[in-house]
Amino acid sequence: CWRGKRRGWQELSPRLIRRLVVYFPLKKLKDLALRLKTGLDSNITGPKALTPLHLAAQCNRSNLVGLLVKFCRWLLCYDGLTPLHLASQQGHADAVIQLLRDKADPGVKDRLGRTALHWAASSQGESSVVDLLLSAKANPSTTDNEKRTALHLAAMEGKLDAVTSLLSHKAKGGAKDMDGSTPLHYAAAGGHASVVSALLQSLNSKRREERNAWRKTLLHVAAEKGHDSVAVLLLEAGAKINTTDHSKDTPLHCAARGKKPFNFRQISIIYHESDFIFPH
Repeated sequence: CWRGKRRGWQELSPRLIRRLVVYFPLKKLKDLALRLKTGLDSNITGPKALTPLHLAAQCNRSNLVGLLVKFCRWLLCYDGLTPLHLASQQGHADAVIQLLRDKADPGVKDRLGRTALHWAASSQGESSVVDLLLSAKANPSTTDNEKRTALHLAAMEGKLDAVTSLLSHKAKGGAKDMDGSTPLHYAAAGGHASVVSALLQSLNSKRREERNAWRKTLLHVAAEKGHDSVAVLLLEAGAKINTTDHSKDTPLHCAARGKKPFNFRQISIIYHESDFIFPH
């Protein structure tokens, strides 16, 4: 692409631009830098308004990111995503380091109201990205359009390392989303026992009995999804087994209606209240 007549990104197909970014040989960086300095348009957009910088961040081409960022404007793509959002989504630590070094703003929100920290907390990539963003002063209390924090998303995905990092940076374990659900509701619903345990340790006993918009406690949610191991954890932490939700159902009623098997006998063995209501 670089031989003969000088060509701009706009003369290349979107697919070729992507391949160029993904497979661009590092030994050609000086040549690319020269062409950028002499007028090659670095802000040309392809599908979903992705620029070469977006693609480089998404593919973890940190050296290419370091070059392109000097010539690119901080454009948002179709979904309002910045290069930092995309690198964080994929858990690409090298690209995130480079972008933060070049003053990428971790506080920018996309169309879902999410920051890079939201995406990093729910990513299956490198957990170190969460620490990188927190070190860059990303706010762990920022909420998205559904009032969910990064901690909600980390708990939903069962990301224990991310949950631990967020809690150590004063993330609010009792924060509620627009449905009144806390990170613990998400962890209990997902059956993530280790995350449930970490969050329980961060909250006092009163906050452990928080209810969502349907008046469901953590135990209701765990039982409804068939997560008996999480239910045991919650009971050992003092959860009340006969609390009713807005439909007057106890956690065991929810378990009985659930689609997944639930070990009622295990629960009955560890729970000895005289008013224990066992579903028929």
